[in-house]
Amino acid sequence: MVHILSDSHGEAFKHIDWNTFNLQPSYCIVQGATASGLANPNSQTKALPIFKNYLNTRVKIKDTIIFQLGEIDCGFTIWLRAEKKELNISDQLEETIKNYSSLLEFAKFKTTKPIIITTAIPPTIEDDQDFGEIANLRKKVKATQLERTKLTQSFNQRMNEICKQQTYAFIDLGKTLINPTSRIVKEEYKNDNPLDHHLESNKLAKLLQCELSKIL
Repeated sequence: MVHILSDSHGEAFKHIDWNTFNLQPSYCIVQGATASGLANPNSQTKALPIFKNYLNTRVKIKDTIIFQLGEIDCGFTIWLRAEKKELNISDQLEETIKNYSSLLEFAKFKTTKPIIITTAIPPTIEDDQDFGEIANLRKKVKATQLERTKLTQSFNQRMNEICKQQTYAFIDLGKTLINPTSRIVKEEYKNDNPLDHHLESNKLAKLLQCELSKIL
């Protein structure tokens, strides 16, 4: 069994052919879940108690666990908190990493298999985009798409470092997803629906499946 714990971006994992790995998938997807919010058991999404309850009740000792979090933090939450409370972005990033790491520490005792963490998805919402539900919700943040992308890259770099320290497996899609010229997400991976801020699921699933084949 393979368990995917994620925010809404984890829906892409449902497009992976898990038969290739001889694994049965199970999903714990919490819409709007943030890594920073994991420190707050009373958060609006209730992500921490949901994830912990899932890990306690569903995961067996030889199961594989995959985490996908961070897009909302780097694309919105960290910036909003920093602007409202005049906080330092770097400090907020480290606090977010700390909260995420705490959940991973909890999870690693549930299985003998290495925990797998995938990169936070780069932001797709363009500067001054005024259409789409998520774009409207996030327009309070003044940071540009490039700034949000750079923060996402910093987040992924820090998570990669932690994975090396803790012997977790890390799937880094940054170089594949980011255009080296514009330094933002490549157009080819953006959703065909302009109102949808998620990446195109089938394309992302192919990338994930390729990387997972090196681990599983």
